[in-house]
Amino acid sequence: MAENADDDLTMWRLYGDDAKGISIEYENPKSLPEDFLFAKVSYAESKEKHSKLDFIGELVNGKIGNRSFRLKQWGQWQHFFKPFEYAVEHEVRLLFFGNHFIYENVQEFEKKWIQTEQGITAPIAVFPCRQAKDKIQFPLKIKGITLGSRLPDKETNKLLIKVHLEETAITSGEKVDVHVSKIDNYR
Repeated sequence: MAENADDDLTMWRLYGDDAKGISIEYENPKSLPEDFLFAKVSYAESKEKHSKLDFIGELVNGKIGNRSFRLKQWGQWQHFFKPFEYAVEHEVRLLFFGNHFIYENVQEFEKKWIQTEQGITAPIAVFPCRQAKDKIQFPLKIKGITLGSRLPDKETNKLLIKVHLEETAITSGEKVDVHVSKIDNYR
């Protein structure tokens, strides 16, 4: 869900399975392992104008100072731009490169491929719940979990999530706020 929008009607409709899903809020990381990039998404100002992308295009195409530039990290940063229609999201993304196979102290993860309802195929990294202390870990800590107001058996699920968090030590001993969305105004 969008930053500071853990209980937002639009976000529940777009990304929370019409309030039948859950929203996980993470703490802002103070530092990250080098295989992760955490940044806000940049949105276009209109259909025709995205000043940051326009500048990058001019830079790469040699229109600034008649010199050509190559952006070494474009493969990473290209994931942080969206059309202006999505600006309501205020999205923050965490990008994992998966290049850390070269390190000995790496937490193992499983690489899977998923396919969305829209037919988009994408790779995901699945990190284990239990973290080894001497390994690179998933860098975000869970701060809170909001269950959608239309989630079946939401009170039972709320209790089960709390038990699971305690048993798996995902939260480093810190209590996580698990609650049900206050939004119940659906058509």
